Amino acid sequence: MAIEVGMGRKSAERVVETIRAYKKHVPCTLFVYGDFVEQFPALVKNWSVDFDIGVRGSGPQPTDVWENLNYEYTQMSIVSGILRLRNIGIQPVYLLPQRTSKNTFIVAKKQVLWVVDPNAAFLPKYDKQLTKENYFRGDDDSRIHRGISLISNTLSHDNGGIVSLDTDVYESYIMLVYLFDYLHDNSGYELVQLQQCYD
Repeated sequence: MAIEVGMGRKSAERVVETIRAYKKHVPCTLFVYGDFVEQFPALVKNWSVDFDIGVRGSGPQPTDVWENLNYEYTQMSIVSGILRLRNIGIQPVYLLPQRTSKNTFIVAKKQVLWVVDPNAAFLPKYDKQLTKENYFRGDDDSRIHRGISLISNTLSHDNGGIVSLDTDVYESYIMLVYLFDYLHDNSGYELVQLQQCYD
């Protein structure tokens, strides 16, 4: 499980505390922007006690901008994020960019980072069936059901994979509980650390 920590501290803390309080252990890696680390170093350091910490880049960019960045800017963004984590004693192993590109993989290889590209996400990055615009139509139960259903269909089609959740999405901490219940009790998949996905 990849947790995409956005720039909102309050929502990120809610998600992390929900993970910590969940009835069973769910292996999660938290991915942070360098700008978030710079603003909240003690918080990220505290998280690193219980979670692997990965890097997302220096800060959020519009999705279409990220995939079209030139090599130099891609390198600057990733290395900046890495350096901010190193400043608080964390050496990231994983990179979860907003989108992958040829430059992303070149920089990641030079920095000895594994690129994480989740195949299922809440909210989905590439699938237009569920978007921020249409997700909030309807009642809570139907929204949550649609989100879980889409993730379930993707995992079933791909025979498993990596699921991500964006902490900046409204009510993501509530969605997380339902997602964990599904993954633990109904999915039939073994839940493992990211490292086992790359072994």
